[in-house]
Amino acid sequence: MFDQDADEAFIRAENGAVEAHEEIGTMYFKGLGVTRDYAIARWHFLQSLSPMGSAYPLGIMYLRGLGIGRDTGSSRLWLEVAARAGHPIAAKKIA
Repeated sequence: MFDQDADEAFIRAENGAVEAHEEIGTMYFKGLGVTRDYAIARWHFLQSLSPMGSAYPLGIMYLRGLGIGRDTGSSRLWLEVAARAGHPIAAKKIA
């Protein structure tokens, strides 16, 4: 089932569905059905334009230096975007 969902997400992303990039980013961020790859996850999160679903993992990636250089300023920026969008964990991290 997951492989079919992943294939559909890739097809939707190729056809311009920005929300599909969030799904793909999550797959690579967590290693769900694919090899974990933070660089690919970051690229897809940046394509998705989803403040709730993509800003939080981007903030964590910058905070921990996952696939990119550690950057607390960028981490805070992305976590603030997520918090403003209503992400409860992001709000706690920046409090």
